[in-house]
Amino acid sequence: MKKLSLFVVLLISSGTLFAQNSFGPDRPGFGYSSSTTATGMFGIESGVTFLESESNIGEFFFRAGLTDAFEIQLEAGSLVIPKNGDSKLSTQYLILKHKLYNTNDGSLQVSAMNRTSLPFLNADETEFFTEFYFLADFTLTDDLGVNTNIGFGNYAFSDLDNPTFYFTVNPGYVITPGTSVYLGYSYKDEKFFDSNSYEFGIAHLIHSESQIDLGIVFDDDFNPYLKAGIATRF
Repeated sequence: MKKLSLFVVLLISSGTLFAQNSFGPDRPGFGYSSSTTATGMFGIESGVTFLESESNIGEFFFRAGLTDAFEIQLEAGSLVIPKNGDSKLSTQYLILKHKLYNTNDGSLQVSAMNRTSLPFLNADETEFFTEFYFLADFTLTDDLGVNTNIGFGNYAFSDLDNPTFYFTVNPGYVITPGTSVYLGYSYKDEKFFDSNSYEFGIAHLIHSESQIDLGIVFDDDFNPYLKAGIATRF
């Protein structure tokens, strides 16, 4: 927790905020956007992650707007290809996101989200794991903003003595129209250990409905791995 507290203090002191635009995909970055897909619209997000021990190909998210404030997502997961061993599918999740609050000038937006595992296609998962989040996006100017998530999770129908705690924050800056650079920090506190991850990268709007991204993530030991992806809506 000391690492988390120190990072929050440094973030607040720096005054650096994440850049937002009208297109609100959940990628890139550790957290989820507070934006919801508009009624009748659909979104697809996909990516790849290359780690030292394995590669994740796919990272598919399918998004659908049921109302302007409520969307449903299927996190279809990835094909996990280890350097040693057999390939497998990652766990799938059902995600429900609801917009709770939005200021008239768009400077603050807050949403609630539930993410529940679907242990059907992955033999490693035999129980439902559910997570609850509050998501927030803050904007100071057209060029400066921050996205942050806070949440907890636990296995369904189990006690709440040792829930998993999550915290993410992604500040960044628009360097040219349609192109942003971002930083990220992720903290995860589980029953037997905690972890910290850091990232930086770039995102670019191909046009108003599609975005590509490229980033580097560092784990607790500052081992780097590469991430890239695309998001589009229609």
